[in-house]
Formats: sequence, C-alpha cells, structure tokens
Amino acid sequence: MNPYKKKVLEARKKILQLTIEQEKQINNIYAKSATRLIDEILELPDISRTRVHDIDIARLLNDYTKDLYKQLYPNIKDNTMESSIIQRQVILDYVDQVVKDRKLSEIVKHNINNYSNTVVKNLVAGEYYKDGKTLSKRLWNLTSDNSNKIDEFIKMNIAGGANARKLANDLEVLINPKNRLTTTNFKAGFDSYKVSYQAQRLARTSITHAAAETQIQTAKKNPFNRGMKWNLSPSHGARMHGKQDECDDYAGNDSYGLGAGIFPADKTPIQHPNCMCYLTEWLVEIDDAISRINKWVEGNEDRELESWSTDFNKGEDNIKNKTSSSVKVNGKDGTIDINIPKSKNKNINTNVGKDDIINNKKSFKEATNIKEAERYSINSLEFNKVSFSGIDLSVVNRINKTLTKTYDEYPMLKGFIQEIKTCKSGAPASAQISYKNGNLNTVLKLSRDDLNNLNDIDDMIKRCVEAKWWTPKDSIDGIVKHELGHMIEYASTLKMYGVDFDSNNSNLIRKVFNAISNGELSAEIKQEALMNLDIKDTKKTIVDNLSEYGTKNTKEFLAEAISEKEPRKLAQEVVKILKKKIGGIFND
Repeated sequence: MNPYKKKVLEARKKILQLTIEQEKQINNIYAKSATRLIDEILELPDISRTRVHDIDIARLLNDYTKDLYKQLYPNIKDNTMESSIIQRQVILDYVDQVVKDRKLSEIVKHNINNYSNTVVKNLVAGEYYKDGKTLSKRLWNLTSDNSNKIDEFIKMNIAGGANARKLANDLEVLINPKNRLTTTNFKAGFDSYKVSYQAQRLARTSITHAAAETQIQTAKKNPFNRGMKWNLSPSHGARMHGKQDECDDYAGNDSYGLGAGIFPADKTPIQHPNCMCYLTEWLVEIDDAISRINKWVEGNEDRELESWSTDFNKGEDNIKNKTSSSVKVNGKDGTIDINIPKSKNKNINTNVGKDDIINNKKSFKEATNIKEAERYSINSLEFNKVSFSGIDLSVVNRINKTLTKTYDEYPMLKGFIQEIKTCKSGAPASAQISYKNGNLNTVLKLSRDDLNNLNDIDDMIKRCVEAKWWTPKDSIDGIVKHELGHMIEYASTLKMYGVDFDSNNSNLIRKVFNAISNGELSAEIKQEALMNLDIKDTKKTIVDNLSEYGTKNTKEFLAEAISEKEPRKLAQEVVKILKKKIGGIFND
C-alpha cells in the first residue's frame, strides 16, 4: 500500500472514531440535561388537574432548552472543525511527498489550511445548504422541538392525574437516551432514542460534510487532482437491507468518462444526512507530480502550479454563475434593496480590535453652515456624496456628531455607507443598500419633513415612546443610530459570508441577499439575548422590554436595541452580543 492510500485509510478511521466519540458526548449531554430537568420537577409542589404549574413548567423547559443548546453548539462546531483537520492532513501529507522545496511546501500548506478553515466557517454559517440555515439555527430549532414535545407529554400526564413523582419517573424513561427505550406507547408519540436522534443526525452529517467539503474544495485547487471517487460505506448494504439509494447510483456513475464512481471535483454530489459513504481523491502518481513540479521550478511555465502556490483563496465555488437578482427587505420605509458590492475601488473597513470594536476616536467640531457640514461628512467620514438640503443646521450637526461617534464604535461602517441624501416623504430615515449594474450603492436617507428641526423631532420621538412604538431615543441621534444599526448588520453579513467589493459569484451573492433579507445575524443575536435573560419571545415581552417596532422583524429588533437611550437590560445584552460577534467576524 502506497503512503497516500495509507493516509486515506487512517483519516477514514479517525473520522469514524470521531463520530463514535461524538455520539457518546451528545448522549451524555442529553442524559445530564434530563437528570437536571427531572430533579427540578421533583422539587415542584404536588401536581394535579387543578394545580397545573404552567409557569414553573415553562421555566424548567426553557432552562432545559438553553442547557442543551449551550452544550451542543460548541460540541458539534468543534467536532466539525476536527473532521476538517483530520481530512486535510491527507492532502498535506501528499504535498510533503511531491513538493520538495521547503518554502513552496509551506506556502501551499498554509493556503490549504486557510481554505479548509473557510470551508468549516461556511458550513457553520449555512452556506453549504440550500435552506441557508446556520448551525446555530438548526440546533435551536431541534432543541426547541424537544422542549415542545416534552411539554406536550407533561400536559397529557397532568391531565391524566399524574403527580410530580410519577411524572418524573415517566420522563426519566422518556428523555434519558441512556435508557434506549424504543416503545411508542407514550401518548406524546416519541421515545428516548428519538429525543437525541435529531441532534445525533445533525452532528454526524456535520462531520461527514466537513470532511467531504474540505476534500472537494482543496481538490478543485489541486493541479494533480483527476477526480473524486465516491466510495460506498462497508456497512451500506446492511444499512439499506438490500435496497438501493442515490449512493449506489453515485458509486456506479461514469457519466464523465473517468471511471465508475469518479466525478470531477466541481461536480461531486453532496452526501445525504446520516450518509456513511466517503470520498477519496484520485491523484496523479507521486513521481509524475514531482517531475512536473521540478520542471516548473526550473523555469517551465505552468499556470496551474503558479495558481496553486499563490492565490489559493481566490476563485468560485462549484456552482456555476447565474444572473444576479435583487432582494427587497423590509426596512423603516418598507423597502430596502439588498444587493452585493462589486466595485474594486473600495473595501469594507476591517479595522476591528480583538477585545473591543472601539478604535480611532475622532474629535468633532460643529459646522457653521450646511456646505461645511457636507464637506465634513465627505472628508472625515468618507462618504462619496452628501446632501443635507432642507434640514436645519442644528440637526445636521447632531447627525454628523452621531455618525462620528458611531463610526468610532463600529469602524467597519467607515467607507461602507456611500451617500447621505434628503427626501420629501416616507419614513423619518432609512438605510438602503443595492447592487445595480455591478456597483454597490449604500444610502442613508433622511426625511426633510420629519427631521427639519430638533423640536419637531423630539415631539415625534416623545409620541412614539409614549405609545411604546419606539425605544427611548436621544433626539435625532437615536433615529440615526437606528438606521446605522441596519448598516452594521449589512456590512457584517457581507463579511460573514466572505463577500467583498470584488465578489462576482452570483450564487454566493444570492445567499447573502437571503441572509440579509431574513435577518440571519439579527435573528441569532435576538435568540441568544432572550435566552441569556430568560425572556420569552412573545410580542408582549418584546414590547415591554424594548418596543413594538422591535417586534416587526429581527432587523428592527436589533436596530431598536442599538438606538435605545440609556439602554435597559435587553438592549445592553443585544449590543454586547453584537460586538462580540462583530469581533469574531472581522478578525477571522
């Protein structure tokens, strides 16, 4: 057996072992969470038909859901990365065999590691999947589903006259995966195995996809790759009970003339959930690879090798480009065109500190006239075009001061928002981002009717706050910060998906459009903030702790929290989580 095939088998064994260990870890997580839930139920007063402790049960189930999520997320995320690390070692060892020049070897291996890390980040961010759901969202959905089923079971038992002791005993059998109960006699219609099954399924699939996508993406860059071979799992026949599925079709496919089960790297199928089949890279012989590299080192032209050693992180994914499209997003004025930057003359500012995102503070001096204020916005805040026409100078100075302060706090905004302009009607302000004719347009719009003078602005805010429609705001500052909150989400989502002003991958552009449209980042922040503070996600609780406008969608929830004057606990928690996420996004 040659060294490469030996490494392939070693990696396969390690990934299988990782899967087995992860199954044990997840079962332990569910078992411990089940024990805690049952112990807390036993501490409740006696439960009867007439004394249903809805609030206590809801609190316990909320704690159970949070406990599961907080343990499962880092476990699955870390094991996903570990799977990629194991798999990439195969090609790294191949590089050691064929690249004898130490410096060249280090460059190529560094590129492979960087690109593989990006693969894992994309998996966690949901880019790998058609529905675009992040790992966090998938986990929260399934743990919440667990909680809902348990709640249904509890209510049925209470209705049947169960006391706390009987309920706890039945739950122990039902939700502790160590019992391995597979009966379907329970009225709730699920069993102890199925309680953790979805998490196990997600975890196994994440490990499999991390290994496969690491192989595929590095193979697409590898000049010595001839294809990817689909290998059936040794247990495939037994698991299928003699039947066949798409895996059998893939293993026998020769539509590309490369041999049975061999696909070009960019045509390799995605494994289905729970799939145990695996890929192997079909490579040229080591001696042939060494000979080719030596010729290139000696001066022969070889563009593939040149690309392999210099721009490994560039290029498109394995989905063909399609024409771009626009996405409408509900903003304060009802419509925001979400599109992706392509212009090469600007880049999103990534000057973000590791521990805090407050950098490069600037002093601010009030302008004496509108033209001076407009020049300040262009020269100091890096807007391309500014018009404060129809707005009082006192308001304009407050706007520039707020922009300066917020840019200090969130430096990725500098250079990201290209234009300020006033309009006659519509919402008091709006944040707009669009991609037209290959160009990015980001505009902060201000209403001349609503923002003409500070007295009118303060009266408007007072009415909205008294009605609980808005969070308390510090005059025009709060209105501007609300819109900047949207811009922060736009800029962060672009960066999170690896989209910059040079991007032209239409598939990725559509994905990031959808992510912004769905408020992917703000949804995660909202979910985490409510969970941390034990606040239920209901309209009433959001209105009481934030504002009614914050119930419209997660994007407005985030913007309302950012713009709150003297922020309450929920707004504080939201901003804290936002800054932490931004630090990770812009420092990766």
